[in-house]
Amino acid sequence: MPFGLKRYFDNLPVMEDNKVLDDLAPIPARGPLDDYRKRATFDWRSFRVKYHTEEILALKMRIWRYLEQEPLFAHDVLDGGLARDREVTFKRVKKMVEMNFVPFEEAMMNPLKSMGWVCFVFTPRAPCFI
Repeated sequence: MPFGLKRYFDNLPVMEDNKVLDDLAPIPARGPLDDYRKRATFDWRSFRVKYHTEEILALKMRIWRYLEQEPLFAHDVLDGGLARDREVTFKRVKKMVEMNFVPFEEAMMNPLKSMGWVCFVFTPRAPCFI
């Protein structure tokens, strides 16, 4: 490993609480990165929790779970054209603002929280970053 990362990963604490790992760093569905995860020489889930912090990951997972359940954020199978894409993107941005996952006061107290809810409201032609 380059740049002394091996020393860093060797000293990474092992998380004993599997509930925390399951909540904040769930094992993803089978996909193209499985082989790399299996070959990792460190616990990537513990690293994720340490890198992002439990508080920020809890916020991200709360937002993610909300987006999974909200029909407005479901993947569109058919391309509806630029006008439809813009309309859907506007509705998604409006919904995210309405949800107020990070109130202004909290964002000012902890700037990482304001960055923690940065979600991609994506359409095929018009990615919009909030």
